[in-house]
Amino acid sequence: MLNFKGFTLLELLVVLIIISISSAAVFMSISSGSFFNREKTFINDVARLMRKARSNAIMTDKKSKICIIPGEKKVVFKNKKIKVPENITVRQEHFIKYGDKVCSIFLPNGSSSGGNLYFYWDNDGKAGLEINKFLGIISEIPYDKL
Repeated sequence: MLNFKGFTLLELLVVLIIISISSAAVFMSISSGSFFNREKTFINDVARLMRKARSNAIMTDKKSKICIIPGEKKVVFKNKKIKVPENITVRQEHFIKYGDKVCSIFLPNGSSSGGNLYFYWDNDGKAGLEINKFLGIISEIPYDKL
């Protein structure tokens, strides 16, 4: 009597289908996360530039401004420019208009003209930064308040 040990073709196909569905789910999770990381990195870069503008105003004892140029999709402080990614829309609130730019001004005492920046990206993501008018502190706007 022959007694073969091993898997049937059907069992192997079921295992292959389970592995392919699992790997597809992992791939989708990783790829959507990388989009979010790109947007998060951009927002962190903008926040860092704002903090640099505030520090510059305090250290030099002169006004310092950070501006958004909507037509060029750039955030600018002095000679440092951050290009806004194509999939992100930036909306500002309470910024001061200077020609083709909108700016927030930091004063030597650390306070600012204040304002909010809202970021919206194509895959329904959103984030925000707030510049406190009296303290000049830059903080993230909670997701539920956007």
